[in-house]
Amino acid sequence: MLKAKTPPLSSVDDANEASARYDSARLLTLAIIVGLAGIVIGLPYLPRVRAIDGLTLHLTLTQDLPLVPVFLLAAFLRPRAVSISPPEPRGTRVALVATILVFLFAGWFGHSLVFQGYDLSRDEQMAVFDQGIYAHGRALWPFPAEWRSVADALNRRFMLPIGDREFWVSAYLPVHSAFRAVLSEAGIVSLASPLMAALAAASLWSVARRLWPESNRTVVLALLLLGTSSQAVITSMTAFSMSMHLGLNLLWLALFLADRKQTHALALIVGFFAVGIHQPLFHPMFVGPFLLLLIGQRRWSLLTYYIVGYAVIALFWLAWPIWVASHATTARTLIDCGTANCASGVSFSERLINSVKGVGFANIWLTSANLLRFICWQHLLLLPLAFFGAISCWRSEPIVKALTASFLLPIIVLALILPWQGHGWGYRYVHPVLGNAILLACYGFHRMESRGLSLQRPLLVTTALAVVLLPLHAWMASKVVTPFAQISERLAAIPADVVIVDTQIAPFGQDVVFNSFDLSNRPKRLIAKLVKPEALAELCQSKSIAFFDGAEMAPLAHLFHTVAPKAPSPEALALREEAMRLNCRVIP
Repeated sequence: MLKAKTPPLSSVDDANEASARYDSARLLTLAIIVGLAGIVIGLPYLPRVRAIDGLTLHLTLTQDLPLVPVFLLAAFLRPRAVSISPPEPRGTRVALVATILVFLFAGWFGHSLVFQGYDLSRDEQMAVFDQGIYAHGRALWPFPAEWRSVADALNRRFMLPIGDREFWVSAYLPVHSAFRAVLSEAGIVSLASPLMAALAAASLWSVARRLWPESNRTVVLALLLLGTSSQAVITSMTAFSMSMHLGLNLLWLALFLADRKQTHALALIVGFFAVGIHQPLFHPMFVGPFLLLLIGQRRWSLLTYYIVGYAVIALFWLAWPIWVASHATTARTLIDCGTANCASGVSFSERLINSVKGVGFANIWLTSANLLRFICWQHLLLLPLAFFGAISCWRSEPIVKALTASFLLPIIVLALILPWQGHGWGYRYVHPVLGNAILLACYGFHRMESRGLSLQRPLLVTTALAVVLLPLHAWMASKVVTPFAQISERLAAIPADVVIVDTQIAPFGQDVVFNSFDLSNRPKRLIAKLVKPEALAELCQSKSIAFFDGAEMAPLAHLFHTVAPKAPSPEALALREEAMRLNCRVIP
């Protein structure tokens, strides 16, 4: 369908023009990094800005801003003119195999070494939660009647509200967790994200080979930028769905560009699974700009095929949560969602409307911090090369317009509806379109080489720095995960039926309150502020109870540089006094 056009033989004027445009790209990179850093540092001091999100501020100050000078270095590295181009590498399969092995080994061992086998964020925990349900061949799991009085305290955050606590399952779509469930049956669930990252590498290789069949160096560069991306490698160590988003998006693009009846049919099948990964919005934002290329080519029948196909796919996945919720035998209760922090509605349209709260300074600050984090977790030359590719190939290469629009669209949309990403190694909401940025950088690299300019020395310097930054980023991630993992381990070792966790004081303390889908874990973990006194009386009749007070959550307070609590919160203290009054079996 599309192939990168080979520019005419270079001349001195062509080289000068390319060099000037690359200078513009370098200056644009410099301005963006400095501008984003300035917004992140300065905006919180404006009188109209409310308190900035603590997690994003902590990660930005401790992990991203210290690396800004390193990334500014890339803006000062210039290409040099060469009279004879270096010989092309003999093949690209060695680079492909090396990149795949990086993801497989890093992802497999990194989950244990870096993340200590712990699923940090609620999104990861929900993927594991649903994995257990789907591994049993069910779409949702019955909620035991004996625990319904403390259902909210068991942590129903991001759960789908189904009846009067009759069933539970996450509010996310099932494809990612179902894939994990299949691998869990084979005992290799830790390879779920690494396999998807490897699929992304193979698909990127296929796309690059199709776009630049005569330039092995460009294909190798694509794999280099992906394999040295700290965001791609470290995300592959987690249960986040973003590696699957990236892998299926690039697989779809490879099939779309192959441009045969069979590949377009396969692309729509891939699209079906990609829409149902986790949230239905990410894949359509990626696909839309590429479908617009068909308008310029006047391929109306193919465009109609994709529009009808994706309309059916959208209807299916939009109906999925409604179908799941229809299993309830009683009317859905709305009053608990605000308290339990569960999904605010069943349908995605309702949740989308509830998430749009307007644009304010917080949106600007959070999006700036997210973008700065994205930059600082990539190869140092990704941004300037991508800018140069977009600038120099915008008119001559229609696919460059689609790649650019597809990359920018989620940034704009998420800045409006969900600027806060929570935990993320890089900017995870841009992870599905990371391949777009890499392909744009490849366009810039290929254009520069065709004009007689060499990036050999800048690439050597920045790749060496990227290799150093990868273990540094892994250490940063481990430092954040460690206190959560240690507290979770201590909770699991308490010899009680139930442990009531005082999560109110410690930042993100509620995230350590994670229970298995079938409540087979012991002790059951409860959020103290959501346990009602009458429910405590019911628990005491048949269960032993332990209290995990705010002081025990001190490691989280130290992580986020807040004052460690020295006493239980008022809610936890009241529960402890009530337990003494009821003569509950309290485990010290």
